[in-house]
Amino acid sequence: MYIGLAEPEDAVIIEGTRPLEMRIKSVHGDTATAAIVVNAIPRVLDAHPGLVAMTNLPIVSAALYDCPTP
Repeated sequence: MYIGLAEPEDAVIIEGTRPLEMRIKSVHGDTATAAIVVNAIPRVLDAHPGLVAMTNLPIVSAALYDCPTP
């Protein structure tokens, strides 16, 4: 994590038989973190009481939770 980075990016590096490296430029981590927290609220409210990991919640998305499916 870095505050004030001149050129922010997200990077994924997979080491293997065929290594893969991806860099996505101009991704601001603080904004992405805030977005996932806000979008997870409906899933967290529907979760059973107790300690719950993200892997125990349904996939979080930006779709409106109460919106009927067309």
